[in-house]
Amino acid sequence: MLKTPELDSDTIPNKVTFCNFFILIYLRYANYYILHIMIGYISGTIIGTYKDTVIIETASLGYKVYTTTPIKLKEVGSTVSLWTYLAVRETALDLYGFEDPQELSMFESLLSVSGIGPRSALAALDTAGVPSLKRSIGRSDPALLTKIAGIGKKTAEKIVLELKGKIEEDINDTSHTHSTIETIDALVSLGYSERQARESYEKIKDKDAPTTELIKEALKYIP
Repeated sequence: MLKTPELDSDTIPNKVTFCNFFILIYLRYANYYILHIMIGYISGTIIGTYKDTVIIETASLGYKVYTTTPIKLKEVGSTVSLWTYLAVRETALDLYGFEDPQELSMFESLLSVSGIGPRSALAALDTAGVPSLKRSIGRSDPALLTKIAGIGKKTAEKIVLELKGKIEEDINDTSHTHSTIETIDALVSLGYSERQARESYEKIKDKDAPTTELIKEALKYIP
């Protein structure tokens, strides 16, 4: 007659604990893999806006997304579509979203520079925008970058050095004309961010007007 083996009560909790630990590790990395592979783009409705993030509802799920100011200023109920990047930290998975693929590309380029994290890269895009960052890097001029919170002179010089040659200016981009630069610089000197200045300038219909008129017109479009 076979004898049923006795179970050691001391070993049962250890076995259960080991199984639970294995399951938790599996789920953690499985979730990371799924999120990392699948979430490259998100489209949905803004159901909440906060200082640094928005909550986007899609398929009955709410995603917390770090994003730029123009997105955060949208009203609750607005529909948005964002290109995303998943930043993996030891204690969290943070999702960053951008309206334009070029913004996402610049964001990833900035992250390739040692010492630049997701928050600093996002601040750079929020403050300057892609065209100005391209101009700053392409012309080896780190002055603009030093205006960004969290980026000092040495880090700005490192960004220019490491991305020079990798980031190309758009030769067809008219945002680099003398009058454009003068207008934007004047608005920045008045205390507005580079991004605010550029976005207000883009709304001007007659860009051939004298610089003084361009400044006056641009001020009308700044909230």
